[in-house]
Amino acid sequence: MVILTAYAAFPNNNTGDRWIEIRKNGSDTVAGMLLPESPVSDNDRVYAQSPPLKVVAGDYFEVLVWQGSGGNLDLLDANTTFFSIEGLPA
Repeated sequence: MVILTAYAAFPNNNTGDRWIEIRKNGSDTVAGMLLPESPVSDNDRVYAQSPPLKVVAGDYFEVLVWQGSGGNLDLLDANTTFFSIEGLPA
């Protein structure tokens, strides 16, 4: 069993949406969050955490991050953007 956590931080920008999703094995969405327009400039952080998930050998996870400001908007440094996997006792 694991719990997955993803956090993405964008520079302040008051245009567009911010979105994050965690997928298991390429297609199953296990957690996600959307910050809609109106504006998001004061809270350009998106966070997603899965419930406890059963895993088997060969499972893999992906984090997808998207923003719709209409231009390039890089993620902030590694101190504020991360993905973690927490193992739980069986």
